[in-house]
Amino acid sequence: MRRAKIKRAEKSDSRAGAGAKNGSGDVLKNVEHPAVAGADFMLSIVEAHQPRKNGNLIEMDSGLKAQQELEKIEEQITRLQALEGQNAETVRQIQQLHERVNGLRREISSHLNAWERTELARHPQRPYTLDYIERIFTDWSEIHGDRGFRDDPAIVCGMARFHGEEVIIVGQQKARDAKQRVYRNFGMPHPEGYRKALRVMKIAEKFKRPILTFVDTDGAYPGLHAEERGQGEAIARNLLEMARLEDANSNLSEQLQTRKVVERAKGILQRDLGLSEEQAYLTLQRQSRQKRKAMKEIAEAIVLSDEVRGNSPAPKLT
Repeated sequence: MRRAKIKRAEKSDSRAGAGAKNGSGDVLKNVEHPAVAGADFMLSIVEAHQPRKNGNLIEMDSGLKAQQELEKIEEQITRLQALEGQNAETVRQIQQLHERVNGLRREISSHLNAWERTELARHPQRPYTLDYIERIFTDWSEIHGDRGFRDDPAIVCGMARFHGEEVIIVGQQKARDAKQRVYRNFGMPHPEGYRKALRVMKIAEKFKRPILTFVDTDGAYPGLHAEERGQGEAIARNLLEMARLEDANSNLSEQLQTRKVVERAKGILQRDLGLSEEQAYLTLQRQSRQKRKAMKEIAEAIVLSDEVRGNSPAPKLT
């Protein structure tokens, strides 16, 4: 703390001299914005609590607290960045503060011990299942209910697309405010939550969709009503049925490979027969139905023929 104050005093002296009048009576324009100065002071305090020995960073007393302080500073910098009427010098100073925050965060994260990493994984502001879904997937459509009792908000299930491929998502969902925590039951599933998850996994097996799971839980809900509705049986049934599911997850790589082969075959048809992309796809689809073969097999045959012919014109398809 004392080092931060000394460092701050030295900066103030240098900036006071920079903001003094020059020989012509004009004031220099590189005087620091007051809000920038405040963020810089807070950041200096966090940096001062990063003791160094022999040039190497020593672990902080609490990496989690430092991360929280950095979040507050970054929020202040973001609000400052949104203000209008900033000159080029202020914009440059804000950019420097962003760089210092990012650098300090990397230093702190790289020197966390095992328990501090555990605390970070349990951070109340960590991303939850719906946060990942919003940022990673597209065309999200949630599925509700277990078709037996009711819906369980502690488990979210649904269909989405991952890089264009259809997938099934099953995840446990917590919340950040009191109302949502009660609604989500603090992320502790009831029996109907497990049965809903199993219903959705059966859908994934039926339609050959990969299953992506997000696990973030304190465990199953141990309440009396949950036990009366068969909490233990629901968990055991899930384990049994999941062990019997066909390996739909391996189907994701197969889908990606099929997509590559089909795209290549479409390109060959477009090149050799002068078809549009849609016409090429419809041609593959028609051949697949006529020969009662998977589209991947038809596409592979076209690609193989193209390689054998050394890119000579493709045979006419009926």
